[in-house]
Amino acid sequence: MTTNAVILGAGGQFGMAWEIAYLRGLFDQGVDLRTAHEFVGTSAGAQVGTVIASDADWETIWDEQLQYEREESNPLTDEDLEIIFSKFESLASDSRTVEEWVAGMSDMAMHPRVDLPETERLNMIRNSLGNAVSGWTKGLKIVVTEVETNQRRVLDKSSDVSLVKAIAASGAFQGAYPTIQIDGKHYYDGGSYSMENPDVSEADKVIVLAADLPVKTPFALSDVIDKMKERGQKVHLVKPDKTVMDILARYDYNTMNGAMRKEVAQAARKQGQQDASAIAEFWN
Repeated sequence: MTTNAVILGAGGQFGMAWEIAYLRGLFDQGVDLRTAHEFVGTSAGAQVGTVIASDADWETIWDEQLQYEREESNPLTDEDLEIIFSKFESLASDSRTVEEWVAGMSDMAMHPRVDLPETERLNMIRNSLGNAVSGWTKGLKIVVTEVETNQRRVLDKSSDVSLVKAIAASGAFQGAYPTIQIDGKHYYDGGSYSMENPDVSEADKVIVLAADLPVKTPFALSDVIDKMKERGQKVHLVKPDKTVMDILARYDYNTMNGAMRKEVAQAARKQGQQDASAIAEFWN
């Protein structure tokens, strides 16, 4: 039997809106990627994967994730983001090895700019999941990074970790939000390795949704995909089209700004509708 997987990468509010709406656009044209055997989520993609892998119908997902007016405040200022991304650039240029690079990310994770109690962060995740999610589903994998070892970890239904904690850990943007503690260890954004981590999956066919943000990581997506193809996997990469990226530009590339969510969703849904034939040809 041929197995398949959907990879959902990082990207903040922007990435979440684009990924969900793109998948909805495909569904509009009869291409249902929610039938995948596996969903791998990193950071924002962890929440998307959780919602997409649930039993919720599309109308519920659309209303709760993209239309609902949440009273959310973004604790990260433009100055905060500028400082964080400046540190990312320094790590990318100054690190002599991958190990040193990831260790630098772990150090950033332990010095967040936002002072947010873990209980409050977990409540934020619960609220953002809406009513669609009841718990872990088979095939859902969430990528995190462990501070103590600087190693990438994959959490799933068998990990004995609450789903909300797993999502919060994967979305604990290094340098921004505090780490999440699990069994005495500190965990943060799986994007410290790769923004997408598609190699976590061993499925025969893999579709990667990558927000295409200008952030360097120790393992470049192109290199990871090349290695996957070498081991016999078929990989189809999808990135936001120009219309979607132009919206992000109008918001000064602040991916954390939820105000863009509806606008991005509308454009992404159209992109999904337009791509449906190509995706169907690969998937089926």
